[in-house]
Amino acid sequence: MGTMNVSVYGKDYPIACDDGQEVRLSKLVQMVNERVVKMSRDMGRGPETTLLVFTALMLADELEDAKTEINRLNADLQALAQGNPSTLTQSRLQEMEAAMATSMEHIAERIELIAGQLNAA
Repeated sequence: MGTMNVSVYGKDYPIACDDGQEVRLSKLVQMVNERVVKMSRDMGRGPETTLLVFTALMLADELEDAKTEINRLNADLQALAQGNPSTLTQSRLQEMEAAMATSMEHIAERIELIAGQLNAA
């Protein structure tokens, strides 16, 4: 295990890091730093600890929302896998269909963009 020096909001911190995890840690630090900088712009420059706490709360809120959504999706998948789609509400099925349609539209747009680039080349 090594130590990396990382910078958040202009301040350096030595962080212990398992070998091979340096790239991941750098990405996480970059994400936190971007959030702190954005929070600073939104709130005005304030005490570093306050900005870090607000940033941590914002990230924790997003994490909690993601966990809730994962649990909901797992329950939906379990119901479908057990051949019991009736446990899913009709509106939830419609939400899922709409999300899949949107994803497919985005994929089609990307394919068209790539095809256009290939034709231009």
